[in-house]
Amino acid sequence: MAASVAATEYRAEHPLKIKYKWTTDANGNASGSTAHHYSGRLIGFTTLSSGTDVATANYDVELLDDHGIDLLFGNAHNRAQSVPEHISRELVNAMGEVHQSKLTLAVTNAGDSKVGYAFAFIG
Repeated sequence: MAASVAATEYRAEHPLKIKYKWTTDANGNASGSTAHHYSGRLIGFTTLSSGTDVATANYDVELLDDHGIDLLFGNAHNRAQSVPEHISRELVNAMGEVHQSKLTLAVTNAGDSKVGYAFAFIG
């Protein structure tokens, strides 16, 4: 199966919300970018797997800016297989800021043809 990432951008809300739905390829990877550029501080990030096609335990997620910098600073590596996990701004140095950049979600090590979601919140 071909990898895909669909980004639904809720730009009229505050905080801004981006919902990514991803499906991995045979190697367990998927990546895709937003259509728009964003500026602001990441204030939350949530991941969860979907239904019967749950990701392999300890899969990795990165949220990359246009320079390839992981704005989650590695804090979304080794995600849980079947329960939602959240990173909040209360964690010191847990997330960075974005400046006029599209945001690319990169999922790795999730298993063949797995499906999941990620939500990014920008304040």
